[in-house]
Amino acid sequence: MLLFWLIRRRGDAVPSLRLFAIGGSLALAVHLCFDFFPRGWVGFALIHIPVYGRTTALFSQTWIILSIGICLYVAFLMVRNIIELVLSIGNLIISFIVSAVEDSRAALLALMLLALATVVTTVMARQARTAAARRV
Repeated sequence: MLLFWLIRRRGDAVPSLRLFAIGGSLALAVHLCFDFFPRGWVGFALIHIPVYGRTTALFSQTWIILSIGICLYVAFLMVRNIIELVLSIGNLIISFIVSAVEDSRAALLALMLLALATVVTTVMARQARTAAARRV
């Protein structure tokens, strides 16, 4: 979120920073998709909040789903043209393949979650961009 804020303030002054943030957000979304399917919702699979400790399974699941959505939404909001969109989808595929090799047990479920979240957030980001263009 800090990178997103910095990019919004600086505009296109540093395009490589924007591309780095897109790639990082997409890779984090893939990682979180695999985290959503642990062997069991106990111990280290649960979100840990400093001072509070480990949260419940429902809170952890909600947190991970929201984080996936936010990562994808922010990434697709920063995409400026079709070339960047194609590169972003390529980044998603490569990140998924690397993660699937490491954790093949949850690959199919993570792929379905990632595909659904990508479609939803791409549509939302497109609508937000269209609404912003109308205001200008």
